[in-house]
Amino acid sequence: MSPINFCAPYMITTISKPKTKNDLKRMLLALKSYAKEDSNFMVYLNETNKQTTIAGYGESHLNSIVDRISSEFNLDINVLKTQVLYKETISKTVVSEGRFVRQSSSLCRYGHCWIELEPKIRDSGNEFVNNIIEETIIPSEYIPSVSQGIQQAMTCGVLGDFPVVDVKATLFNGSYHEYDSDQMSYKIAGLMAFRNGMKQADPVILEPIMKVKIEIAECNSTDVINEIHSILGKKGAVKSKDGISVWTIDVPLRELAISETLNYKLQGKGNCSVIFGNYDEVPQNIKENIIHESSLMGTRYQDLFYWSKWGKEEEEYHLNHFVESFWE
Repeated sequence: MSPINFCAPYMITTISKPKTKNDLKRMLLALKSYAKEDSNFMVYLNETNKQTTIAGYGESHLNSIVDRISSEFNLDINVLKTQVLYKETISKTVVSEGRFVRQSSSLCRYGHCWIELEPKIRDSGNEFVNNIIEETIIPSEYIPSVSQGIQQAMTCGVLGDFPVVDVKATLFNGSYHEYDSDQMSYKIAGLMAFRNGMKQADPVILEPIMKVKIEIAECNSTDVINEIHSILGKKGAVKSKDGISVWTIDVPLRELAISETLNYKLQGKGNCSVIFGNYDEVPQNIKENIIHESSLMGTRYQDLFYWSKWGKEEEEYHLNHFVESFWE
């Protein structure tokens, strides 16, 4: 699995179920083609309702992806309303074990690892560190599999299935079986260790905070100041220069159907602009509602380049197999 850019996307839109399996196949190929040029979006698939959710960095970015798929690949696409992309992180350091053991008459599998999870500075990204030196603990050939399992677990967290950010995972111990260990077993063990650990690490939900900038002539500022406070419910930094007051206010994206409202209230006396700022923890009193209403619940991240691992000649076969199994 190639590294996933969790940092850039902060909005999602959901594409309704394609009319046919062939339409789904063409849509995935279109998204893959777009991903070669732009890695700042992620794709999630919902097996229950066959919907596709795209995460990107803003409404215009998502609209451009959908418009391009529709026009260049001649697909009839119906999208739902753009929504906030929440994310998850942890708030304390924990140690966690992942142990995958399967025994049957014909097949035995064994993978086992211990990891430490630590919260990182906000917006610093995820990190994997290998502290295994001795081959007798975990052979080096299995370390990348543990990392892949952890990265897969990061695509869907433990609260609302939101992507996980700003977590450091350190592999420091484990064991192996001379005959039963294989790469898949260690990938599963890494995934299990991460999910087990995250549940213990006081996970929290993060939301995008937008920076609202309002510019208005000082002579008119008293006319609209009360309107601004009534809409935003908060105060921000104010600077004045050359007779212009510049207000900078941090507002959660979930509250931001307000830019048009503010521009209307300003009535030509000023203007309002909105840009992405950062992610911050959501208030505790709305956490359960966000989890309950999560558009990513029950979805799974799709690596658009997964089918290519077998080579170009085999990609068509594996993509068709994926679409058939997903559609069932």
